[in-house]
Amino acid sequence: MARTGIRLDTDRIKKKLAKLGADVNAETFRPEVIAYAKATLETCIDMTPARDEKLIQGNQEQQYANRVGYIDSIHWGNADPRLIVKESGVFLFSGGKWYRPDLGYRMPDSAWSDYQYLEQEHQRRLQISERAFVENRKQARFLYKKSWVQVALSIGITLRNATSQIIKARTRRKPAKEPVKGYAQIRGGDKVISVVVRNDFLDQPSRFKPFSGKAILAAAQRLHRARFMADVYNKTRRIMRAVARV
Repeated sequence: MARTGIRLDTDRIKKKLAKLGADVNAETFRPEVIAYAKATLETCIDMTPARDEKLIQGNQEQQYANRVGYIDSIHWGNADPRLIVKESGVFLFSGGKWYRPDLGYRMPDSAWSDYQYLEQEHQRRLQISERAFVENRKQARFLYKKSWVQVALSIGITLRNATSQIIKARTRRKPAKEPVKGYAQIRGGDKVISVVVRNDFLDQPSRFKPFSGKAILAAAQRLHRARFMADVYNKTRRIMRAVARV
């Protein structure tokens, strides 16, 4: 997603306070900007969907069945040789012909050798149970939420709803390749102070993600904007009263 985020322009506030003899810059309102960013990012986590657990479970159960039931000498395709293990039986394709090793029929030595090799791989895959296989891949369902935690941590903010499930979320890709991390930067300090947010992971096309990170961030900001402006106004009033007493 393009850089977006929170911005406070204090030009009018500076001019108002300057008339009272107060020299104030945007950095004065850093705590309010950080509080606004924290509340916004916590809401972003709540508004960002996790992938449906039942959908993941169904998909991964099918993947496990494919993994242990279809063994070939290359990764998928019309491999020769290949071994298919189903409830209805065991089927070996070798040398352009099909065999049933589970029925004890005689087969050429080359086909028997292929069967031994593929069955060894079949047994190796069975060492990982279906439950372990599925549970390991469920960790990925919170990666979208985790991206907001990464944004917050990059500027030293801890979010109350950053649960252990979200923090421990990891990719299921092999080899492991973590998604692009979200990050933020605090900029300015004189007339303007801003928190610039970038979360490219939520803009990557995916059939599992019919939502936009930029839209979620904008919606979350709107929910907390009034509170933020009230905090800025209240601090400005406190400064004005303090200057008046001098």
